[in-house]
Parts: sequence; structure tokens; C-alpha cells
Amino acid sequence: MVIDFRIRPPYKGFMNLGIVRNWQSVPDDPRKMRPTGFERLPVPSMEHASVDMLVDEMKAAGITKGVLHGRHTGNARYGDVSNAEVNELLLRYPGLFVALAGISPNAPDALEEIEHCVRDWGFKGVALDPGWCSPAMYATDPKIEPILDLCQQLGVFVSITMSAYGGPDLSYCDPTPLVPMLRKFPKVNVVIPHGCWPKVQEAVGVALLCPNLLPRTAISSCATCPCATNTPMLRIRSSNTASSSPPAIPSGDSRRPLKTGKTPGSNLNPSSAPCTTTPPSCSGFPADPSCSAQY
Repeated sequence: MVIDFRIRPPYKGFMNLGIVRNWQSVPDDPRKMRPTGFERLPVPSMEHASVDMLVDEMKAAGITKGVLHGRHTGNARYGDVSNAEVNELLLRYPGLFVALAGISPNAPDALEEIEHCVRDWGFKGVALDPGWCSPAMYATDPKIEPILDLCQQLGVFVSITMSAYGGPDLSYCDPTPLVPMLRKFPKVNVVIPHGCWPKVQEAVGVALLCPNLLPRTAISSCATCPCATNTPMLRIRSSNTASSSPPAIPSGDSRRPLKTGKTPGSNLNPSSAPCTTTPPSCSGFPADPSCSAQY
């Protein structure tokens, strides 16, 4: 199975994303190409704004499923994609797409929106773009902890975009401060699109310490081009081996009673969460809180 983890269909709010608005043809002179990577070869589905054509392109490229990331940042520069529009695609193409709810930690109804998307619409996770929010925030902001706590209760995963272009400066893509938060919510799988580039080495180190972190790399800077299939997510295990296949997307359990807005760390039925891997011990890496060498 080939999963494009961040596919952007030519549909409604997706067409207003900054990366789509800045779409350009590849110039004949390679010296005129920009480092931001917005140049793309023409794609028929984008040119004709046809999701049906996108589906045909996915089949031709051997892509089995596409993961739709909603986006809620409140920042006009990057654009937003409503979760309702994402759900429309789930209903229109059953079984083809997997949905992540776009959530702004700044939104007062963030937790209610997550519960609604997961329980009522069957979304499998949450997509956060903290560095692009207005105002921008770090991935370790206290507002994000209740989101991780709720996702741990629901048994869904979280995607947090972190890269050089994912915030006002490079400090927003530094993964090392994530360690305490990842350990606080060990049963939540956290995927990092763009792998914290250029701080990739640090991301690999954090993944060694925290098995619930999954840095993700991609052939292109995004999946706007449906033929630019993302490489599999990199899962660093405690045995120092990397899994070459993408992890299964947890289904969650929308039938279990849950109270929205619980305090961070008050986890209900943690055994129902998807990840049961325990952090490596002090003999291998300083994952034990008693270790003197903490990151």
C-alpha cells in the first residue's frame, strides 16, 4: 500500500493555500528556480480544478490512499481549509482518503472541533501548523497539551508541521524541546511533516528517545503534485532499526464516553490508544526521568 501522507486536492479551500496560489511552471533556465520549491511541472487535475482527474492521477501513480490535512491557522498568508470541506471529500470518495482535522490551538472551541470531527465524521487525527498560526506559537506551547491529551483519549494521532518555512525563524523547527511533552503523552503518535528540516539530525535523536515521534520526509516540499509520492515515514525504534513501511493509521474508538476539556494528563483508558511501545531504558538512551542526562 502506498499512502500519500499530505495530498492537496484541487478542491475549494485547498485551492486558496499559499503553496497553490504561488504555483509556477518550472522555468527553462534552472538558475531562475527558487529555493522555496514552488515550481512544479503542470498537473492536469490542478489546471482543471478536477478532483476526479486527481483520482485518476493517483491510480496512475500507484497511490492507494491520500491523507487530507485540514488547516486552521487564521493566517491569510498561508490559507485555511475547513474540516467541513475535508469531510465532503470523504463522503464523495469513500475509502480513498483519510482525514486529519485542521485545528488552531488558539481557537476557543479547538477541543470541541476535534471531538466532533473524530466522533461524527470519522477523522483519524489532528493537523497542527503552530508556526503558521496567528499569532505564531511553538509546538511546545501549553495550548497544545490539551489537544494531545484529548487525542490520547480518542486514540488518534497528531500531525505537527515543523520546518524552516514553518514559522517566523528556525527556532520554530527545533524538535529538542518536544521531549518532555512527548513523554507526558506517550500513547499519542506524533507525526512531523518535513521532519523538522533542517534540524533533521535532532529530529532523529528525539525519535530515538521518544518512540511515539515519527519524523516524515517527502520527495517534494508538499504533495500538491499528486505524482510526487511521499517517502514512507521514518519510525526509529529502541532497537536502533528504522521501519521502512508507514505505520497503520489508528482507528480510534468514537463510542467510548469522553468528557471534552479535561485537564492535561488526565487520561481515560490509555490502554485503548494505538501506541503501546515504552521508551528505551537508561541502558540505551536517557529516556528514564531518573537519568541525569536529559534533553
